[in-house]
Amino acid sequence: MLGFSAGGHLAASASTLLPDETRPSFALLIYPVISMELDIANRGSREQLLGPAPSDELVRRYSCEQQVSKTTPQTFLLSTSDDPVDARNALRYYLALKEAGVPAEVHVFGSGGHGYGMRAHGEPVNVWPDLLLEWMSSRGLLLGR
Repeated sequence: MLGFSAGGHLAASASTLLPDETRPSFALLIYPVISMELDIANRGSREQLLGPAPSDELVRRYSCEQQVSKTTPQTFLLSTSDDPVDARNALRYYLALKEAGVPAEVHVFGSGGHGYGMRAHGEPVNVWPDLLLEWMSSRGLLLGR
């Protein structure tokens, strides 16, 4: 399952909240919104998803890094330091995956902003599709390779 930004939160939610038999076999989270915790949450995403004054339980439930388990699928994460979606979202999720023993890889580039997708715009982060293909190939996730 592939998700960018808020779609990254959706993919991480599917990876952690769905019953085990319906979870994706792997996740690709690109500049993902992961946490609803105030210290790193993207405030707009948090308010759109949880409302203006969510309960602590709701915040915990939709902070995907707090829902990781050993059955969470292997995950590739990508972020940049200058993204308005704080790179600590990807890092906290990665650390939770590692703690649970789930294979994961994270890349945080110094610049690139938000919404770069797969388009070339002169930033080092532009190499990420190659990093993704290498990760997928090394995990046996590419057909014909």
